Amino acid sequence: MHDLMKIAITGVSGRVGAALAGFFAKSGHEVIELDRRSLNLASSSMPSSLDPSWDVLFNPAAISAPDLCEDNPEEAYQVNALAPRVMSAWCAEHRVKFVHFSTDYVFAGDEQRKCSIEQVPLPRTIYGKTKRAGEIAVLAANPQAIVARVSWIYGAKKPGFVDSVMAKIRLGEQVTSIADKYSLPTRMDDLAHWLDLLLATPACGIVHACHGGEAVSWHGIAQWIADELYRLQRIERRVSITAQYLSEQKNFRAHRPVHTAMGNASLEKWIGPVSDWQDALRQHLLESTIKP
Repeated sequence: MHDLMKIAITGVSGRVGAALAGFFAKSGHEVIELDRRSLNLASSSMPSSLDPSWDVLFNPAAISAPDLCEDNPEEAYQVNALAPRVMSAWCAEHRVKFVHFSTDYVFAGDEQRKCSIEQVPLPRTIYGKTKRAGEIAVLAANPQAIVARVSWIYGAKKPGFVDSVMAKIRLGEQVTSIADKYSLPTRMDDLAHWLDLLLATPACGIVHACHGGEAVSWHGIAQWIADELYRLQRIERRVSITAQYLSEQKNFRAHRPVHTAMGNASLEKWIGPVSDWQDALRQHLLESTIKP
């Protein structure tokens, strides 16, 4: 248990930022929510919006839509790389702990094995390249910062893929999902808890903040949810999820890396064993479907 802290969080209109704000406020910490109006990541005067009395600054703010990054590379570089460097340097100067969020998209995704923190990132998209540039800049400016790489987050207040699949299955609607892109789903409640634990350690550098378990596709997750809902007697009959493939997604302009599941040894080194994705997702289903 920490002493109560002043925790500033960027990107609070996004899934991760909003969830972190709720988690740390519920824990009794003073949370400073930094939206676009209170902290303009594209402004040269941004440091004047930062407060040395903060104990921690979380930075989940990003331009994270791959196609949007392809269309706006300069803005993506400003928000995903340049602004984090400025924040990281400021935190180092003022002894504020800086936690920056990155992504599994920094990897090429060509090999069917989990990516470790020792693996050299080779991003192939503007999104991945700008996020990788942000990682390098953050740690160069502030070696004590934490760079938390995350993937496929669900369970925040903003409904995402997992909750959409659950809702469609329970309504009897057909579900289609991509079967040839693999990573690991991450439960937001667990992510927030891991970050809370990391703050009580001397952790720094890159951490793969994700569950254990074997890599899975979006289709695999959806089918697992359908099978589990049937097992839990939340639906009356088995459901088969329809597979789609990346080559069929004509609206995708940016390349999508295929195999980006990350090994979490870098996380367990600091906080001990964490659950596999199946156990975390089962818990989420149970909490979301208490009534049959």
